[in-house]
Amino acid sequence: MQTNYYSATTNGNSIDKYFRLKQTDYDQKYSYSDIIYTACDGINNQIKISNNFLLDDIEIILPNCYNQTIEIIILNSVGQLIFSEKKLIKQNNEVLNYSMLNYTSGLYIISVITNVKVVSQKVIKY
Repeated sequence: MQTNYYSATTNGNSIDKYFRLKQTDYDQKYSYSDIIYTACDGINNQIKISNNFLLDDIEIILPNCYNQTIEIIILNSVGQLIFSEKKLIKQNNEVLNYSMLNYTSGLYIISVITNVKVVSQKVIKY
């Protein structure tokens, strides 16, 4: 099975970007995903995802997410969903902690999905 990925963005001046995916099947039929909006204004630097190796946990700091429902997704290195949770953020600068004690050693991708952006970080579990 062959998997091909292609990504293209324009270097326009707007910080507002819209994306969609095109999926082509083996029989060359294709479909498009829903269009999603993202504000590319450097906001990724505001949400912090960090891994504490000594405590085997992940800390997520969520500034400017007050009164939003966010989703936390953890995928393993082959893209399998390991964990997913939706959570209403009730205060600014809320800190979420997730234990990785029961996870096997390896690479994980932690994603935080808010109303306007997706922030992802790779973490290694030793």
